Amino acid sequence: MSPLATLSAAWTAVYAYLCAYYSVLYARRRAEREYLAFGLMSGAMAIYALGSCLYLDASSLAQATHAQELQLFGTQAASAFAVDFAQHMTARHSTRTSRLAYGAALVFVFANVAHLLIDGSMQPEIETLTLLPSPAAYSPHLTVWGRCALISAMLFVGYAATQVAVRASTDPDLRIVLGGSLVVLAAGAHDLVVRLTSLRSMYLLEHCYMLFALTVSYVLLQRFVRTSNALTSRTLELRRSYNELRDAQEQLLKREQLATMGELSAVIAHEVRNPLAIIKNAVSGLHRPTLRDSDRHVLLKILDEEADRLNRLVGDLLAYARPVTPQRQSVHVEDLVRGAVELARAAQQRESQLTFDIQLSASHTIEGDPDLLRQALVNVAENAIQAMPDGGTLTVRTEDATLESGPGVAIAIRDTGEGMDTLVRSKATDPFFTTRPTGTGLGLAIVHRLVHSHGGKVQIESTYGSGTTVTILLPLRSTIRSARPPNLQKPGKAPPPSMPPQPPR
Repeated sequence: MSPLATLSAAWTAVYAYLCAYYSVLYARRRAEREYLAFGLMSGAMAIYALGSCLYLDASSLAQATHAQELQLFGTQAASAFAVDFAQHMTARHSTRTSRLAYGAALVFVFANVAHLLIDGSMQPEIETLTLLPSPAAYSPHLTVWGRCALISAMLFVGYAATQVAVRASTDPDLRIVLGGSLVVLAAGAHDLVVRLTSLRSMYLLEHCYMLFALTVSYVLLQRFVRTSNALTSRTLELRRSYNELRDAQEQLLKREQLATMGELSAVIAHEVRNPLAIIKNAVSGLHRPTLRDSDRHVLLKILDEEADRLNRLVGDLLAYARPVTPQRQSVHVEDLVRGAVELARAAQQRESQLTFDIQLSASHTIEGDPDLLRQALVNVAENAIQAMPDGGTLTVRTEDATLESGPGVAIAIRDTGEGMDTLVRSKATDPFFTTRPTGTGLGLAIVHRLVHSHGGKVQIESTYGSGTTVTILLPLRSTIRSARPPNLQKPGKAPPPSMPPQPPR
């Protein structure tokens, strides 16, 4: 291999490396399209340099023809990528020009594949004028299409250099790129003259492109460093903002905890003070020496009722505050529903005309804690019964359901009470919200937490005057393996923690 062919082979390896390097760089920075354009342009120049290497060592006219066809392929591809690169570097995108450059390159590439650009059957006569001594022994003849292809590529390269020159006055980086572009443009003009006039001279483009590659690499790497520094600065700024936001959230959480404690204290003070006042009055009445047995019986009954009321309040507060740790096992849904309805019916001490309509579908088995699920169903059933003080029908049905986590079961409990308006329905699961004078407002909140701890959800459908339907959706196989720690956030701010099993109210 001749020294010039060896040099061209070295340029081939260097340009191929640049193509791979900037392609990988673009993969990391997809927004920087100039990396990809320059990498592809360097890849095209690697093909051109390979053609030059083969051309310099060609031992026949056919080999020289194939080598120059490879050069023409690299020239057309590089010219199209040069237009794309200049547009991305100058931020002046012209879709029409890009399509024209790629379209022309594609047409001439197909013509090159069809051997329409070079006539390998004849070698032109050598002119006496010699610019630079050429070691090539053969010089194939260019056809009219071949000359058009070279002129077209040179025009597109000139257009790219013009785009860079227009913006170079305001951008120092583009001034550096412009210097390398002018060198490549001069080398390309020299090679074009050599090919069109069949002069004896070596090709300069693959050698001069190295200077252009160095200038562009310097500029792109400088931009990469500046972008990385800016990204690091933004990252530090975001980290500071995140720390400030976290501190603000912690302060807000403390305030919310204090507000929740204040709300809880107000509820306890209100709910406990009334029963205590009643108990105190009843005790005072029991101390009267002239108290009749019938009056004593009434006062003792009042004491019993108010003690139950206080016990229920304390139980609900503990149930809401403590975390849940479901003890999972296989649970037969229909048996669980029947038992919960019976417990809710037995807990009612008033006499009313209630009708129970149990509509259970095929057998369903889920993974869950039977005690916690029973408590949730009892709470819903008790609320439904209390919503019908003058009697009505309590309908309970189960059916197949589909949750986001997979197949599940729906347990719908419907009453024929007065129902809820939109405002009441939107706050039904909020802790401490109640419309009953003796309620704690924790019943449906507890139900929501119990169902949530099993990976399910609660749906409430109600229209004022038409009754209420509470549907509990539970997955057949639980996707929640551990309960969340206790959370004292204000109602509605975050999913509440779960709680241990409690006896039905």
